[in-house]
Amino acid sequence: MTKILMVRHGYSVSNFNKTFTGQLEAPLTGIGVKQAQKVCQYIFENYIIDAIYSSDLSRAVNTIKPLSVLTGLPIKTDADLREVYGGDWQGKKFEDLERLFPEDYARWKAYDKDMRPTNGESMFELEQRAVMVVSKIAKENPEKTVVIATHGGIIKALRGNLMGLTVERFGEIPYANNASVMEVGYDGQKLEILAHPVDSYLGDLITHMPKGA
Repeated sequence: MTKILMVRHGYSVSNFNKTFTGQLEAPLTGIGVKQAQKVCQYIFENYIIDAIYSSDLSRAVNTIKPLSVLTGLPIKTDADLREVYGGDWQGKKFEDLERLFPEDYARWKAYDKDMRPTNGESMFELEQRAVMVVSKIAKENPEKTVVIATHGGIIKALRGNLMGLTVERFGEIPYANNASVMEVGYDGQKLEILAHPVDSYLGDLITHMPKGA
């Protein structure tokens, strides 16, 4: 079986500012850099890694870069591992979304089947992209252990799909915390969750999604 370790990026400036980042660049904070060191050390000590993939956004690349240094493996970037495209919401504070985009934000918070940021990518489209790219990477690495550094939305959408939930029930799934690790297996035919996100190795560096996400 191929084992895939899905790593959410470390705490970013956008997380700190409580803005809807989407596919904008947002560097890691000092806490995020420390989280990156912690998660990469955890993976290095507990797994034998064969390949490293990442979203091409810097917050994901820089989160997994210490693991590349530890293992000597290159980081293969893929734009399909990016966060949801947030359209007009990108760069806006969560607290302003309800005022600026009342109808679309209400659908987003209610997990409507057609939920999407205004002029952005829908949760259903994100789900399909997440399954497609992770399946592709799994097929490229039969019987290997692979790390994928990505984003909270991708991990949430993938979890929802693998748990057999419709988009309307994705609200039952919490966002993975920064620098957490989720194990996914691929048996040559289908993906399955082996272990939900963990982050206990971060200790007092654990951070959470902001209210309104």
